[in-house]
Parts: sequence; structure tokens; C-alpha cells
Amino acid sequence: MKREKLIKRRGDHMTDATTDSMSEANNGLHHRIAMAAYELYERRGRIDGQDLEDWFKAEPIVNGRTE
Repeated sequence: MKREKLIKRRGDHMTDATTDSMSEANNGLHHRIAMAAYELYERRGRIDGQDLEDWFKAEPIVNGRTE
């Protein structure tokens, strides 16, 4: 219980620099997933309507997981 309070306190004191670097990392991850999803779309012959499926398949590829 004490540990949870410490974690929350640390989280409250995040600096703008930390937040900015986290945001940049998330943007980079988003871009890599988008590019992988687009590659899957192209491999399927650019058939529309399966964008979410491509995205969900791309996430584990980019994150280094195979499912």
C-alpha cells in the first residue's frame, strides 16, 4: 500500500521533458505500426476495408511478438 502511494507521488512530479520524450516515443511507435499495417495492406493487394485487421496484425510484429 505504501508503494502505491510512492508511485503516485513520483507520477505527479513528472517533468515536461519526461512527458515530451514519452510522447515522442509513442509517436514513433504509432508510425512504425502504421507503416507495418500499410505493408500488410499492400501485400493483400490494396483491398480496402480491413484496416483494423492490418493494424492489429502489425502491432505484435512491431513489438517483436509473434502470435
